[in-house]
Amino acid sequence: MTIDSTWLQAFKEDVPCAFTPTVPFKAAAVFVDGQIKLMQSCPREPQTWDQFIHRQFARHLARHLERCDTVVLAFDNYAEVPRAKSMTQVARLPRQSLVQITCL
Repeated sequence: MTIDSTWLQAFKEDVPCAFTPTVPFKAAAVFVDGQIKLMQSCPREPQTWDQFIHRQFARHLARHLERCDTVVLAFDNYAEVPRAKSMTQVARLPRQSLVQITCL
């Protein structure tokens, strides 16, 4: 699901005191959307699978674990998502898993 980031700019303009350069509290837990981490851009040079996992997940999760004890890494379960997200989920499926429709 694509999220338009202009809402954040609007919040920062309307309530600038709600934003600080550093986190003003210690979080008990952090939630990381693994699907978003998968979709981040890749570097120009080829990388191994280990390098990909480290770049997209390991270093990110380790940084959170320095600040809190619990980090939840979650991925969408295509069989369990609400109907409202089904169009987005279908768009993410690999092409070969989609039903082929032949037009006559």
